[in-house]
Amino acid sequence: MKIWKAAAIILALALAVSVGARKASAAPESAAIAACGPGQPNMSAAITSMKAALQSLKDAQGSLKNAEKNKGGWRVIAINQTNASMQSIDKAIAQTNIGCAAAN
Repeated sequence: MKIWKAAAIILALALAVSVGARKASAAPESAAIAACGPGQPNMSAAITSMKAALQSLKDAQGSLKNAEKNKGGWRVIAINQTNASMQSIDKAIAQTNIGCAAAN
């Protein structure tokens, strides 16, 4: 397995997260504002961005699962890293919501 293939997978994931973040900046923040209150716009924007990144990772995970299986183990590594990233984002959203509840 060539290292460039692993780099290509990682760059594809980074692109997916980047596109998700751009979509989040254009998306309405009403749900996030309701969670954090109107006095905490930075927290609201953070939640919106994290949810968009999570959706991008879910999309990437689906693509990885549908990819050819003979990738020298790199596809499995990418799937595992994607799963770990999604778990981290879930934890970050939960912690942000706890912070919002404490501030309200």
